[in-house]
Amino acid sequence: MAWSDRRPYETAMLITQVLLDACADNLVFRLETIADIETPSATIHASDRNKYVGNTYYGSRIQLPAIKRTIGEWLAPVLEFSTLQISVSNVDGIYNPLMPGGINWSGWVGKALEIKRGLFDIASSYTTVFKGYVTEVGGFSRDNKSLTVIARDEFDRLNADFPMAVWDQATYPKISAAVAGTYIPVIYGDWTVALDPNPAIVPAVVVNSGDPFLDWRDSNIEITVGAPGIVTAASHCLDTDDPIEIDTNGTLPSPLSPGGTYYAVVLDVDNFGLATLPGGLAIAMTGPQTGQHRFRPAAIGTRAAVQCVITTQALLELQTDQIYLKRSDGFYAVPISEIGGLVGTNNQFTVTQNNLGVLWVGGKEFLYSSSDVFVVRCRGKNLGGNSDNIVAIAADILQTYGGAVAGDFHANWATYMAKITPAQSAVATFKARVFEAEKQQAMQFALSLLEQVRLEAFIDSNRKIKINSMHFEDWPAAPSFSIQTWDAERDSFRPKLDDRNTFNRVAGDYNFSPLDKRNTRQTGVLRNQAAITQMGKEISKKIVFPNLYDEITVKAQCTEILRLASAQSELVEINVSPRAMLKDLGDWVLINVSFGASIFENVPAMIRDIGQDQSGVKIIMKLWSMQLVPFPGWNPGYAGIVGGYAATITEET
Repeated sequence: MAWSDRRPYETAMLITQVLLDACADNLVFRLETIADIETPSATIHASDRNKYVGNTYYGSRIQLPAIKRTIGEWLAPVLEFSTLQISVSNVDGIYNPLMPGGINWSGWVGKALEIKRGLFDIASSYTTVFKGYVTEVGGFSRDNKSLTVIARDEFDRLNADFPMAVWDQATYPKISAAVAGTYIPVIYGDWTVALDPNPAIVPAVVVNSGDPFLDWRDSNIEITVGAPGIVTAASHCLDTDDPIEIDTNGTLPSPLSPGGTYYAVVLDVDNFGLATLPGGLAIAMTGPQTGQHRFRPAAIGTRAAVQCVITTQALLELQTDQIYLKRSDGFYAVPISEIGGLVGTNNQFTVTQNNLGVLWVGGKEFLYSSSDVFVVRCRGKNLGGNSDNIVAIAADILQTYGGAVAGDFHANWATYMAKITPAQSAVATFKARVFEAEKQQAMQFALSLLEQVRLEAFIDSNRKIKINSMHFEDWPAAPSFSIQTWDAERDSFRPKLDDRNTFNRVAGDYNFSPLDKRNTRQTGVLRNQAAITQMGKEISKKIVFPNLYDEITVKAQCTEILRLASAQSELVEINVSPRAMLKDLGDWVLINVSFGASIFENVPAMIRDIGQDQSGVKIIMKLWSMQLVPFPGWNPGYAGIVGGYAATITEET
């Protein structure tokens, strides 16, 4: 009679696949779960049974919830972070000091919660399956029998907003009120190429646009008589000793005269006095006044140079011989002799006004108008040899704005950053760029970048940000782990066609223009005629690639996406035994299951969702089955296969 040695379950110090397989053979799983809950004064060590793990006692005070993780939907760049709710028994009142009114009450927001799973009392075998922090809204509650905490996954911090900085009047006191408060753009990649039909497309902000000496405008004022008199004009942007003229359609207070030249004595951003000489004291004003008053720069004043800032981050390059004025529909090259104010960070410049003899706007010397826009050719943030690499840009956004550190990333980020074959998946050769001046979430934006080159990101079981590949050539045709019929909970096995990502005709929309605020290029329409014939209708989709600008690259991505989307793959929901405990999101398994009419024989499948039901000791999975999707090394051999790696994709004429 066959038998199996049961002693490994008594002596194992780590959870391995060999151990889990042996456990499954003997129907013995000694996997247990513990929780460490930080409180305002100490740490609660709790479990669903009384036990020691190492030297720490875990009291039987909690009913452990299911913990689920997901990659999310393909072509939908949203990563859902886990929220975990856990209730701790307080029937005996032992935790009353931690409650509102207790001697140790000081609030629970931000306290840590960590769930671990391992082998009975072997501390070295326990690994973290969830780590998070009590939420600021509704994160703590209590009743007569228990206290309850709700925690968000620690990586939720990656959802920080960016850009974060705004144009402000403290830094740029002469910026116009219309611009103040808008976001300062974040720029990556090469903005010196693929600009057609415009000569340049990165706009600069005129940071002295509120200065009356820039465009020589009139401004309405109010005058308060007194010693001295005070002139009020919201955000006047004057400097002390600026020469100005005062005019009116009524009567000015004494001793002011219409058209007279005076010198500003600045009091604050909205108020100033008037002196009769540079450096003089503000004069007293008396007597009646009528009508609407205004001021303008005096004729003896000098027009200010236009002060332009592209962004506050250091740029790799600014092409000073490729700066243009856009006025109405025309572009005018700014002579390099008129460019000044350059700095080592390559992010700002000035343009001289009214320079006699330099005829460059409609045959006249340049005079600034409030509708003028200056656009430049530049290269964004310096990422060394990866400044144009879409994976490197995504990683830098997560670090710079999401608060990630180098240790948060799985090693395969470097692998995909450097991938050079095959041509349709050679990420290292693709050129990408970013200009973002609207509020985004760092994680979601990084996911959208990766999606454009058929990559995804998720938090793996080792608490690393890992990349999952949707490149056919990266998929294993013969995964080592096989789900057998006896692994599965019978009623949980539910296969169905993935109709959310099924289409057979596609076009790419790409090359975002910051100047036009839209994508400016489109590919031709690509089609899988065999899939269209099989389905009996065309299902069309436009895919957006705002951060790619090379047509060959975009067409290659569209082609590969269409090969997969037109294959009519299946999603399989299934609950399996803890033998699959070490499997992770993005991992591949073979499905060998037969339940009634559902028969899968050695079908490769990718794990899209995974969870652990602590009470039932089972692994909850959603798999993406490739039963109808051939890829290198895997040929299903079934009739009716129209998609996959070898599908024929043609371009409509």
